[in-house]
Amino acid sequence: RVETVDHLHGGATSMGQAMRHRIRQWTSLPVCAGFGESKTLAKFANHLAKKNLVFFLMESWSAEPMLYQAPTFDVLGRLAPTLTDPSKACLFRNFDSAHAGTHPSLEAILFSTPITPLTLGDVGRKPIPWALAKVVKDAGYQTLFVTSARSGWRDLNRVLKVQGFDEVVDANTLKEAYPEATLGIWGGSAGGIFAGRATTAVPELFAAAVYEVGVLDTVRAELSANGITNISEFGSVKDPKEFAALLEMSTYHQIRNGVAYPAVLLAHGMNDPRVDVWHTLKTGARLQAANSDGKPVLLRLDMNDGHGVGRSAPQRMELLADIYAFLLWQLGQRGVKP
Repeated sequence: RVETVDHLHGGATSMGQAMRHRIRQWTSLPVCAGFGESKTLAKFANHLAKKNLVFFLMESWSAEPMLYQAPTFDVLGRLAPTLTDPSKACLFRNFDSAHAGTHPSLEAILFSTPITPLTLGDVGRKPIPWALAKVVKDAGYQTLFVTSARSGWRDLNRVLKVQGFDEVVDANTLKEAYPEATLGIWGGSAGGIFAGRATTAVPELFAAAVYEVGVLDTVRAELSANGITNISEFGSVKDPKEFAALLEMSTYHQIRNGVAYPAVLLAHGMNDPRVDVWHTLKTGARLQAANSDGKPVLLRLDMNDGHGVGRSAPQRMELLADIYAFLLWQLGQRGVKP
């Protein structure tokens, strides 16, 4: 540790970068450099200089904002300078999921293992030595897991802290920190199950919701042309136990009369081969009939679209514009109305 530097040749930034590079070259260890007029200020600067590992849990649909970021269509806002700079962030545009489900894929990423479920039993109650977050944390990084969902799902709030994350930020955390903020939710395809059930289970938490080509009736889903391919993940109505789970998962069947539901935009392509459009149509009609709040339940259909694969650039931009306009309108953004 260097306590005193008499002269900063080339400035503090250049000298700090040179020191970090040389030490990393010699020892292969990541280090930080902080400069100040006193030891206290230098230590504080060193703390601010530490790099962090931030893990965002997002489905593949969340890649779309990165695709359309442009000076005239600023989707990323204040995140743009960081996320669009290759020296600050790595963007993986093409990759294959390790498993068919979100939780197994998450475990494969964080724990480099094909074994799943790994963290739901005794193994998850003690640190896994090769867990990504633990390795990074042991190297001196701060680690943060961010999700717009509730971290209690699959016991993640417990598992993640045991496996090396310093902090887990989820929907509950953000709501507690910003009680005056309004909350919206957006889910697509299988993510529509989560978005739909979140808004039907705790509608008071949300001001708006978007279901994009969502799986909204899981009870009848397996009867569709593509439904049989999802039985291995979601289960079958032919099994009594799995039927009970599918009924609980089904947004359509959990809508109750006289409940104040948030505003909902349901978007679908009429030629969707993966999730039949009737999921959206019947759920939209049910919400309109049941909602006691009078908030809008809007249906957006594209006669020339499907599940999103092969969607043209104008189609994507028009859909995003409608979704963001709807959310900003319902979340109280001044001057925004579709």
